[in-house]
Amino acid sequence: MLTVSLAAPSAVRAADNVPTTRAVIGPNVYLETVWPDKQATAIAVGERLARIGDIATGAGGLFAVPRQAVTWQPRDPKVTRRAVVEGWVVLRQGFLEHFLTREAAGKNHESIISGDFDARHVHFALIGAGAQSGKPAQFQNEKGEQEFKPASGDRIRVVVQYEDNGKTTVVPARRWVISAGNNKELAVDWVFVGSKLFPDPEGKEPPFYGANEGRVICVSNFSTALLDLPIASSDANDDLQFKANTALIPPVGTKVLVILEPIPAAK
Repeated sequence: MLTVSLAAPSAVRAADNVPTTRAVIGPNVYLETVWPDKQATAIAVGERLARIGDIATGAGGLFAVPRQAVTWQPRDPKVTRRAVVEGWVVLRQGFLEHFLTREAAGKNHESIISGDFDARHVHFALIGAGAQSGKPAQFQNEKGEQEFKPASGDRIRVVVQYEDNGKTTVVPARRWVISAGNNKELAVDWVFVGSKLFPDPEGKEPPFYGANEGRVICVSNFSTALLDLPIASSDANDDLQFKANTALIPPVGTKVLVILEPIPAAK
């Protein structure tokens, strides 16, 4: 059963930031929300009352909950919610199948960023941010004939945030991925495919979520991708189309936030 904790909000105000709250969806996965000023003020007052209540009444009455300060640097004023995943850099050079994977999946050798999280929680965070999933890339039609259909779903802007010599750096994830053929940066946004569930044949275990194989944010097409590219991109080792942009990626081990923002559809 998924447990979503909404008990970690914190209002923030700084020159370049706006009031936000962060909801814990699962370990190292969050949903952040921007609030209008009046609502942000109410959140701040509520937190203050909670702290006073905890000091005054101990275990009874109001109580304090863990807080986390959240910075928000929106890239589109229409975006008010986004998913955030904590991870670290695991690869700076070489061919890629993924941008983001899971540490437990053993695919760090073909991924730029890895982390300890459940891919289902990223899926739920994206839904909470208002994104709708689509379908994975298809290479055959219903007749079994070769016919490519690209991955579909809401477009997701992926950015990476990390600390560099005490300065917060925010970079579009596409800049860390370049074409193996001409070294040009990735020119398309990812789409929210949504992966799929595989029932236990014996019915003894919960269904397995395919993206937990490590197919979280992919640059090669996979039927189990959580996020994929809406273009044809082979997963064959001899025909991988993308590689890491070494010059822009910080040292291996650098802690990062992978931020996923639904891109509003054009009207």
